Amino acid sequence: MAALDTQAPPLLGQGDAFRNRLLLGDAETRKLNKIIEDTFKLLQSTNSEERDVLLLRLKNAIRAVELNVIKTEHVVKMHSVETQNYQEKGKAVASKIEQSREDVITAKQNLREARAHRAQQEEYDALAGVILTLPSRETSLTSIAELKAELQQLQAESDALDHKYEMRKKNFQLLLHTVHDIKQLLKADGELLHDVETVRQEAVADTRHTPTSGGAKGPGDDTSSAKETTPMEVD
Repeated sequence: MAALDTQAPPLLGQGDAFRNRLLLGDAETRKLNKIIEDTFKLLQSTNSEERDVLLLRLKNAIRAVELNVIKTEHVVKMHSVETQNYQEKGKAVASKIEQSREDVITAKQNLREARAHRAQQEEYDALAGVILTLPSRETSLTSIAELKAELQQLQAESDALDHKYEMRKKNFQLLLHTVHDIKQLLKADGELLHDVETVRQEAVADTRHTPTSGGAKGPGDDTSSAKETTPMEVD
């Protein structure tokens, strides 16, 4: 028997072991661990009979693992074919869904158009009913002519009222101006009368207090002076 390499295989990391366990399952993982143990025993054994037994056991285990791998490959292929079939069926279903969506959109558009057409038809029918209740063209023209004549008459009356209003407005403004002038004249006359009264009172006061050359005046002299100033007050 050829000399076997006694160097131990590199240890698998924790991530690799976990990934292999997920791919192969717990049973297959135990088988692989058993193969690795037998391989170490085979490499470390010095007994030829034990080595033969270990080698046969190792071959049988490897053959079993190969069969499981073949089964797994078949299962994977079957799953791949099933996945492809499901994908094709999914595409077909998606295509049908898209076609159904387009059909729904088209049906909604047709429904909106039908509703709009129905609304227009109802509006046309309503307008036709209103038109039938309206008077004829000749009657409408006659009414329009009468309304125009009435409008012209009303416009003429409005113009006359506007003219009368403007005239009265001007007369009222003139009256206000005249009243203002009269007030100014009355005010000026009042001030003049006040000045005249002031001058008269000052003249009377001066006459009473100024001595005359004939001696003291008696009561009769004061009366005559008062009578002489009366015409001035009247003026």
